Amino acid sequence: MASGRVPMTKKMAGFDDGFIGQRVLHGKTPGCRDLLSRRTPGRIQPEITTLEIATLAILLFLLPFVADGLFIFALALLAKRGIPGAQKPRRISRWLVLIPARNEGNAIRETLASIPRTDTAGGEVITLVVLDGDDPLSRDCAESSGASVCIKEPPGPSKGAVLEWVAETQSALLAKADAVLILDVGSRLAPGFFETFSFPEGADAVQAYLGGPASGVGGAIRHSEHFAQHIEDQGRQQAGWSVRLRGTGTALTPACFHVTSRGLKTRVEDLEASLVLAAAGMTAVLGEGSAVVYDEKPAGLEKAAVQRARWLAGRWHLLVTRRDRFSSLIRRRPLEGMAFLVEIWGRPLSLSLTARSLGFFCLLGMAAARPSPIVLLAALLLLFSIFLTLFTLRFAGPLPWAASASLFAAWLRSLARLPQAISGWLRAR
Repeated sequence: MASGRVPMTKKMAGFDDGFIGQRVLHGKTPGCRDLLSRRTPGRIQPEITTLEIATLAILLFLLPFVADGLFIFALALLAKRGIPGAQKPRRISRWLVLIPARNEGNAIRETLASIPRTDTAGGEVITLVVLDGDDPLSRDCAESSGASVCIKEPPGPSKGAVLEWVAETQSALLAKADAVLILDVGSRLAPGFFETFSFPEGADAVQAYLGGPASGVGGAIRHSEHFAQHIEDQGRQQAGWSVRLRGTGTALTPACFHVTSRGLKTRVEDLEASLVLAAAGMTAVLGEGSAVVYDEKPAGLEKAAVQRARWLAGRWHLLVTRRDRFSSLIRRRPLEGMAFLVEIWGRPLSLSLTARSLGFFCLLGMAAARPSPIVLLAALLLLFSIFLTLFTLRFAGPLPWAASASLFAAWLRSLARLPQAISGWLRAR
């Protein structure tokens, strides 16, 4: 040829007429995968089986439960080292005790009787009963005990709304106080509470230990609360994290009260305030062990179920409505933020352990039907997390198994109450 080029044939171009023809006759044409297979004989293309997809879905759903169990174990190990040395206490010359009340009647009398008007150091104690809607009986009890009364109208929808209303309307009274103590109706201060209660200078909030007698399902709730404060919260404080506020027996500086009470949206105002406080870079610590607030617990299964339903609905609401606060906390303190996030998803432990157990038996059945090392490994991971959590729970003492069974029944019954807890106001007392 004049050009000097050698003509390219079909064979040189890599085309095989016979191969093409056979593929077309069978309704197929050679794609990249076919050509790759021809170039690399014997290569096995990896495929994800339905069994592996199901295993992955179960693990993804239960991963927060497993992670929460690991965090609990880590906090329990830290708690065994004890609480760091207390900082110098600040001088509290004027206490403001807030008691939110809604249709409590004479039930408020015992709470008011436990609050002294002064402490032994000469500090002033001002008690303010905040009625969520007028209640003549509670108002008379408060006034006869020497407490001040203010009425929020219209009432509702939550305790958080009451606290926000106080921050907006009682700013002058809050400004005069050195510390604000929140008490629920039904709670009582231990004798000499203000003399033994210490408010460290570096803290923005202090949570008192809660105690008191309880039986039946209330005994299991008390044991759970004891574990939360003496194990989890002590571990958090040892790690330099904020402890959880409990809704009663919570002392805050006026500035901290304004920050945490603004915009409370959920029915778990104590947990929401804990999140807001930590996300703002503030710190909450535990009080002295002798400064106890006696707090009553539900005695019956139905009352416990109502309380659990409100608590469960509030936690899910918190997860949805406070995404900005979770993001702020994770950016500020990544490990503490992640622990808080998986705690919201992975509690209560009664249902968490049940979900992990069901996941374990499901994976075990799948592995028996079609042996797979991946499925078996996932099942063993869940089994390990179950026993690790049960082992950690014993750090707070022997488990009251009979009472715990009642608490588990209350949690199951609370699931039926969830729609009412989401749409309306429930009370356990």
